[in-house]
Amino acid sequence: MDAFSIEAFTLLGIGLTVVALRTYIRVHAIGPKGLQSDDYLMWLVAFAFSMETMIAYMVNHYWQGLANSSMTDEYRRMLSPSDPEYRLRVNGSKTHIVGWCSYTLVLWATKGSMCAFYLRLTDGLEPLAGRVRIGFYILAATYVAVTSNILFACGLPFEKNWQIYPDPGNSCQTTVSINNYIVTMVLNILTDIYLMAIPVPMLLHARLRTVKKLGLCLLFSGGIFVGTAAILRCVLALKASPPARPFPDLCLQDPKDNADISASWAVRESFVAILVTNMPVLWPSILKATQFVRSTLLLGYDANRTEDGGGGGSSQRPLYELRTKKGRRVRRSMHHITTSGFSEFTGGTTATTLSPGSQDIPGSGGGEEQKRPLCQREIRVHIAECMRVDEAAPARLRVSEREYYAQPLSQD
Repeated sequence: MDAFSIEAFTLLGIGLTVVALRTYIRVHAIGPKGLQSDDYLMWLVAFAFSMETMIAYMVNHYWQGLANSSMTDEYRRMLSPSDPEYRLRVNGSKTHIVGWCSYTLVLWATKGSMCAFYLRLTDGLEPLAGRVRIGFYILAATYVAVTSNILFACGLPFEKNWQIYPDPGNSCQTTVSINNYIVTMVLNILTDIYLMAIPVPMLLHARLRTVKKLGLCLLFSGGIFVGTAAILRCVLALKASPPARPFPDLCLQDPKDNADISASWAVRESFVAILVTNMPVLWPSILKATQFVRSTLLLGYDANRTEDGGGGGSSQRPLYELRTKKGRRVRRSMHHITTSGFSEFTGGTTATTLSPGSQDIPGSGGGEEQKRPLCQREIRVHIAECMRVDEAAPARLRVSEREYYAQPLSQD
C-alpha cells in the first residue's frame, strides 16, 4: 500500500474508534434506550466516512486518479472511446461525484450531531434552545444547496458530468470544479461559525477562571480546525502542478496530482470533523479517567511511603479524610463523583454527590454542598467505581464506624 492508502485507512480506523468509544460511554451512562439523535447521527457519520475512504481509494488505485479534466481540446478529440484511458476517465468522474456526496454527508451529519448535542444541553434554556432549533433549519437548507450544486450545477443531461468530448466546461469537471469547491467551502465555514456562536458567548460570561474559560471555548470551537482544513483542500486541489511528460501541450495539468490532493484532504477534513464533534462528549470521561489514574497513583505512593516508614505520620493518609467543619467532624470520601449536565462544561451550579462509601454526619450543617438523590443506575456505577478504587490501593488505614464516633470532637 502507498502512503495515501496507509494514511486514509489509519484515519478511518481512528475515526471509527472514536465513534465506538462515544457510543460505549453513552450506553454505559444512560443505557441503550437513552441514546439521543446526536448519537444516532454519529453512526451515520461512521458509515459515510467509511464510504468516503473507500471511494478515495478507488479513485487513486482503480481509476488511477483520472477524470474528465486536465485535457486540451486536441487531446479530448484524439482520445477514442475504445481507449482504456477513456474508460478510466469516465469511471473516475462518476466515482468523484459519489465521493463529493459522501464528503458533504460526513460534514453536515457531524454538524447535525453537534446541533442535536446542543439541543440536549440547552433543554429549557431560552433563547439558547431557540438558536439551536434555527441551526437545524440552516443545516438542512445548506445541505440541500450543496448537494444540488454538486449534482445539477453542470446542467442536463446528467451525463455531461463525465463527458470527454467536447469539453463540457469547468462545472462538469468534478475534480477541478471551482463552483463545487467554493460553494461547499463557503457554506461549510458559515455553518461552523453559526454553531460556534451558540455556546461560546455563554462560556465567555460564565464565572470561570480565564484559563478554564479559554479551554472550554477552544473545546467548543472545533469548527475552526474544520474550516481551516476546508480552505486548504480548496486551495491545494485547485492549484495543480504542471506535468513532466514529453507532450505537455496535450494536457493542461497532471490529473492524478489533483485527484490525490482532493481525496487526501477530503479524508483529513472529515477526520478532523469527527474528532472535534465527539470531543465535547468524550471530554468529561477523559477528565474522570485521568483523575482516577492520578488518585490511584497518589494512594499507591502514600502506601509505599507508609510501608517504608518514611515521611512521618503525615504520609499515612487514610481512605476517608477526617475534617472539621463548624465544630463537628465530617467524613468524606477522597473520590467523590459529580453528576451534572451542562455544568460540567460551563462551571455552573453542580450537584455534588458523595460516593457510596462516605456520608455526611447528621448535624454537620452541609449547606455548603448541594446534593441530589441518585437513581438506581447511578448508585450501581458509583459503587463499581468505589470498588475499583479499593482494589487499586495496595494498603490503607481503615476507620470503622464505632472507632470513628468514639473519637473526640475537634476544638478547631
